[in-house]
Amino acid sequence: MNREMSLLLCLLRAALLQIPPDTTLFVDVDEDLWKKTMNLAARHSVFALAFDGAMLLPKEVQPSRMLQLLWIVQVDKIEKKYAYKLSVLHQMEKLFAENNIKMLAFKGFSLAKCYPIPEHREFGDLDIYLFGKTKQGNQLLLENGAKQDSWYYKHICVIFKNVMIENHAFFLNIHDSKKAKAADKILRKIIADSDDVQIWDEFPIEFQALFYMFHAIHHFSYDVFSLRLITDLAAFWKTNIDKIDIENYRQTLKSVGLLKQADALTSLTVNLLQIDTKYVPPFEIDRQFEEKILYYMFHHYIPPENDKRGISALKVEWDRIFYRAKSYELIYSQKTYKLFILSIISNLKNISFFRFCLKFIQKFHY
Repeated sequence: MNREMSLLLCLLRAALLQIPPDTTLFVDVDEDLWKKTMNLAARHSVFALAFDGAMLLPKEVQPSRMLQLLWIVQVDKIEKKYAYKLSVLHQMEKLFAENNIKMLAFKGFSLAKCYPIPEHREFGDLDIYLFGKTKQGNQLLLENGAKQDSWYYKHICVIFKNVMIENHAFFLNIHDSKKAKAADKILRKIIADSDDVQIWDEFPIEFQALFYMFHAIHHFSYDVFSLRLITDLAAFWKTNIDKIDIENYRQTLKSVGLLKQADALTSLTVNLLQIDTKYVPPFEIDRQFEEKILYYMFHHYIPPENDKRGISALKVEWDRIFYRAKSYELIYSQKTYKLFILSIISNLKNISFFRFCLKFIQKFHY
């Protein structure tokens, strides 16, 4: 782990727990190292949270005034985006309510309320669940000015008021593995059995505890794993640990074959952020397994920065699939060839896949 990562983790811990960071780590930090730390925070979508941690440092070891101003400008933009997306969410809530469609907003705003400063939990899309009325809700948004983006079996994406909306039919990628499919079935049953679900407050803590872990596991197995997923788990647990039925939580994870993976991510959250185990669910330690996860967490595939066309573009995608197959096998214990099959199934259910094929052909002939 390089030094900027160590500094960033220290800042995140301080911000989440609202305690001063370890000052000795920052005594000799120069301008260049601060910039690297800030850039790393931006890549992991924890830029505002890291700023909160930096402001808890004694003034003599804080970044320069110039860097602080640059940081503040970007944090202000993050706060304004949060406020705008919140207003869009309320507009959708009203629109759906007028048309007898119940809406559950999860992930972004739901997790934000667990952070010391909700506006500093960064996110892009708005994720909603319409209780079996996915297509009706999508049509309603289109009739009210939204633009269709992609159509995927898991969710339909539209751009509404300049914000990407992911309108979910499923909470997880059920074609990734039998484990993901079983986990999604459990989540949808919990929600279906809850008659008093509100926009994002007060929906079942059982659902939240399981979903945020399933979501983190999925991201590690399939996509880039950012530190925001770790801070999400830590923030949620710290706020809600006394409300979670631990026995049921662990038994459910075990029933879908993901307890070992959940324990590893819990242990890594504790170790990376150096937080007290009283803030997290109990977990069993498997250092060898955790070290493998940690390696792929910090050594994810980064495509070339230069523009790639034709065959080169296809090679980038090919390399990405091969690289991510390693973390996929680690989580789901399925061989690489199954990842290719599952990717094909997922893409065939995604209209935007055909758009990609068309763009690829156009690039190839360019």
